[in-house]
Amino acid sequence: INAEYGGMGNCIRESDARNKMVNEYLKNEANTERDRIKLLLLGPGESGKSTIFKQMRMQQEDGGYTEKQLAGFAPIVFINCISQMKILLHSLKILRKELKTENEKNALLLEEVDPRDKWNTK
Repeated sequence: INAEYGGMGNCIRESDARNKMVNEYLKNEANTERDRIKLLLLGPGESGKSTIFKQMRMQQEDGGYTEKQLAGFAPIVFINCISQMKILLHSLKILRKELKTENEKNALLLEEVDPRDKWNTK
């Protein structure tokens, strides 16, 4: 029987070759995944998450924005982040929820921030 089918040695060599190929593929995929940047878009339905994702992908495929354009977006992103964090803090007060002790100092600092003053470019 071994003479007809090439013996068990061939099966083991084929298995080893296949195993090596699969391991190499998994290693390459892990390296690719490690270098990938991920962004989580949160928000209620119909708030524009998909639109933002599509626009970002379109910009990347077409070469993206210039450094000057990107710098122009920084104040908008900053203002939006600060505003949304303030809304969250206000909502906590309405819901009578307390912050963890380690976050109280940051919350007080955030309340003092006026994003328009920091990023006013005019």
